[in-house]
Amino acid sequence: MAPRGKKKAAGKKAAAKKVEENAVNATTPSEQTEDTQGPEQDAASEASETLTQTAPDTEEGNEGSDPFPQQEPEPTEPTNGEDLDGGPQRPDPEEEEGEDEKEEPAEEMSDADRLIEEMSDRATPWQYIAQYVKVMAPNEFMTPARGGSQQQRLSNSLEIILTKELDDKSPVAQLKELLEVIRRFRRGAFSDVYLTRYLSAVAGGATRQRGFSYLVTLLTEMADANDPAEVAESRDLVRMRDALGPNGPAVIQTIETFCDR
Repeated sequence: MAPRGKKKAAGKKAAAKKVEENAVNATTPSEQTEDTQGPEQDAASEASETLTQTAPDTEEGNEGSDPFPQQEPEPTEPTNGEDLDGGPQRPDPEEEEGEDEKEEPAEEMSDADRLIEEMSDRATPWQYIAQYVKVMAPNEFMTPARGGSQQQRLSNSLEIILTKELDDKSPVAQLKELLEVIRRFRRGAFSDVYLTRYLSAVAGGATRQRGFSYLVTLLTEMADANDPAEVAESRDLVRMRDALGPNGPAVIQTIETFCDR
């Protein structure tokens, strides 16, 4: 049996020899081959290959290998002024020019407003008749007091037109123009229903009211007739002259002159 000290010495020599052998046989990682790899290295290589095989393949044709593939968003049509790339859509210059050329349609002017415009540079009685046509039109709000005042002013305007030369036009020429205006608004302010609706409010008493009624009735009948002169000749002009007061004779003279033409 070898002494204990000798056994320890022999063990140290064997260990030193083993270290030297390992140092001689040692190689760099690039020089190792599959034959020199140990069990742990083999297991690591297999695990690495497994991870490589299961890793998502991003090359074309291998999209199905990813268990959780990320779908790319499909391109959509531009909405709300955005382009396909997400930025603001650039306006089409031609469309902008077309929008600039579009103008709001002008509000259509009523026939009464046209008459007011036509009479804007005429004598005051004509301007008032144009205003009367508008404010006394059907469906316009009107009180009896205001309506009577309007018809009083209408009566005064008619008498002035039929007795005075205005705008370089004789009373006879103005009577012809007056009949045209009445005919134009025969279904409006000069209709039979609205023509004398505030007659009782006309100032001047019963005689004055009767003269106004005679005059406007005669004028509307002349406007409706194909031959206005024939209508005037068939009426009692003397009674109307007396009802019209101081202007009565001159009014009747204008009507008679118009009939004789």
